[in-house]
Amino acid sequence: IALAGNKFDLSNKAVVSTQSTGSRAIMNCTLYQKLFLKAVLGVFRRRGVEEAVFKEVYEVFSSLCQFQGLFSPPCSAVLSLAVDLGASRILLTEQGPPSLHTHIRLNCSQDDVVFALKESLTQ
Repeated sequence: IALAGNKFDLSNKAVVSTQSTGSRAIMNCTLYQKLFLKAVLGVFRRRGVEEAVFKEVYEVFSSLCQFQGLFSPPCSAVLSLAVDLGASRILLTEQGPPSLHTHIRLNCSQDDVVFALKESLTQ
């Protein structure tokens, strides 16, 4: 029984470590990457499912940029931004060439993203 308790403690530490690493990675993102993550959350909440299509996220992202008075980058630049977030393991994207129909998921919980965005955007 003690051995099982130790395994749980180790796996719990791994989960906490992964969460804090993900939060730190999000805090270190560029402003546009953070806005993209915010757009991903918006699409998730609107659809009620934790998966989005790039095209939907891009539309919300463009609106967020306009709302904040920022230049809205062209679709190809934002697609590249999504690829970068996938390469850093913040997002999970489909294999293959990125397109408007690429499916996107978070590689951490929505709560972790919300926390990291609040912390980094208020600093």
